[in-house]
Amino acid sequence: MVIRTMRFLKSVRKISLTCLYLSVPINLISIFIPTISMKVIMIALGESMLIAFIILTFLFWKCPYCGKRLPIEIEKIVENNKELYICPNCSKKITQ
Repeated sequence: MVIRTMRFLKSVRKISLTCLYLSVPINLISIFIPTISMKVIMIALGESMLIAFIILTFLFWKCPYCGKRLPIEIEKIVENNKELYICPNCSKKITQ
Protein backbone atom coordinates (compact mmCIF):
# COMPACT_ATOMS: atom_id res chain seq x y z
CA MET A 1 0.00 0.00 0.00
CA VAL A 2 1.35 3.39 -0.97
CA ILE A 3 1.30 5.87 1.89
CA ARG A 4 -0.16 9.12 0.63
CA THR A 5 1.37 12.23 2.09
CA MET A 6 -0.64 15.27 3.00
CA ARG A 7 1.02 17.22 0.18
CA PHE A 8 -0.36 14.71 -2.34
CA LEU A 9 -3.80 14.75 -0.71
CA LYS A 10 -3.92 18.55 -0.72
CA SER A 11 -2.90 18.78 -4.38
CA VAL A 12 -5.60 16.27 -5.38
CA ARG A 13 -8.10 18.18 -3.27
CA LYS A 14 -7.15 21.46 -4.93
CA ILE A 15 -7.64 19.94 -8.40
CA SER A 16 -10.99 18.41 -7.45
CA LEU A 17 -12.30 21.65 -5.92
CA THR A 18 -11.19 23.55 -9.03
CA CYS A 19 -13.25 21.14 -11.13
CA LEU A 20 -16.24 21.72 -8.87
CA TYR A 21 -15.91 25.51 -8.88
CA LEU A 22 -15.58 25.61 -12.67
CA SER A 23 -18.45 23.22 -13.39
CA VAL A 24 -21.09 25.45 -11.77
CA PRO A 25 -20.41 28.63 -13.83
CA ILE A 26 -19.96 26.62 -17.03
CA ASN A 27 -23.40 25.07 -16.55
CA LEU A 28 -24.92 28.45 -15.70
CA ILE A 29 -23.37 30.07 -18.78
CA SER A 30 -24.75 27.28 -20.94
CA ILE A 31 -28.28 28.42 -20.09
CA PHE A 32 -27.77 31.68 -22.00
CA ILE A 33 -26.16 30.20 -25.13
CA PRO A 34 -28.67 30.28 -27.99
CA THR A 35 -27.27 27.53 -30.24
CA ILE A 36 -28.12 23.97 -29.30
CA SER A 37 -24.79 22.45 -30.34
CA MET A 38 -22.74 24.89 -28.25
CA LYS A 39 -25.14 24.46 -25.33
CA VAL A 40 -24.67 20.68 -25.44
CA ILE A 41 -20.89 21.08 -25.50
CA MET A 42 -20.93 23.45 -22.52
CA ILE A 43 -23.25 21.22 -20.50
CA ALA A 44 -21.10 18.17 -21.29
CA LEU A 45 -17.98 20.06 -20.21
CA GLY A 46 -19.58 21.23 -16.97
CA GLU A 47 -20.97 17.81 -16.15
CA SER A 48 -17.67 16.08 -16.89
CA MET A 49 -15.90 18.46 -14.50
CA LEU A 50 -18.48 17.69 -11.83
CA ILE A 51 -17.95 13.96 -12.36
CA ALA A 52 -14.17 14.49 -12.15
CA PHE A 53 -14.67 16.23 -8.78
CA ILE A 54 -16.73 13.32 -7.46
CA ILE A 55 -14.28 10.68 -8.68
CA LEU A 56 -11.20 12.48 -7.33
CA THR A 57 -12.87 13.09 -3.98
CA PHE A 58 -14.01 9.50 -3.49
CA LEU A 59 -10.78 7.91 -4.74
CA PHE A 60 -8.13 10.07 -3.12
CA TRP A 61 -9.48 12.22 -0.24
CA LYS A 62 -9.04 9.42 2.30
CA CYS A 63 -6.88 8.83 5.33
CA PRO A 64 -3.83 6.79 4.26
CA TYR A 65 -4.03 4.73 7.46
CA CYS A 66 -7.69 3.88 8.07
CA GLY A 67 -9.01 4.47 4.53
CA LYS A 68 -12.03 6.51 5.65
CA ARG A 69 -12.93 9.76 3.91
CA LEU A 70 -11.52 12.96 5.33
CA PRO A 71 -13.70 16.00 6.05
CA ILE A 72 -13.29 19.21 4.05
CA GLU A 73 -11.30 20.82 6.85
CA ILE A 74 -9.04 18.59 8.94
CA GLU A 75 -7.28 19.42 12.18
CA LYS A 76 -3.74 20.75 11.85
CA ILE A 77 -1.08 20.83 14.58
CA VAL A 78 2.50 22.11 14.62
CA GLU A 79 5.05 19.76 16.12
CA ASN A 80 8.81 20.39 15.94
CA ASN A 81 8.23 23.18 13.38
CA LYS A 82 6.39 20.75 11.08
CA GLU A 83 2.74 20.90 10.16
CA LEU A 84 0.93 17.65 10.88
CA TYR A 85 -2.67 16.80 10.14
CA ILE A 86 -4.76 14.48 12.28
CA CYS A 87 -7.36 12.09 10.90
CA PRO A 88 -10.64 12.56 12.82
CA ASN A 89 -11.47 8.87 12.43
CA CYS A 90 -8.31 7.05 13.58
CA SER A 91 -6.48 10.01 15.22
CA LYS A 92 -3.22 9.19 13.42
CA LYS A 93 -0.91 11.94 12.18
CA ILE A 94 -0.66 12.47 8.44
CA THR A 95 2.73 13.94 7.60
CA GLN A 96 3.62 16.42 4.89
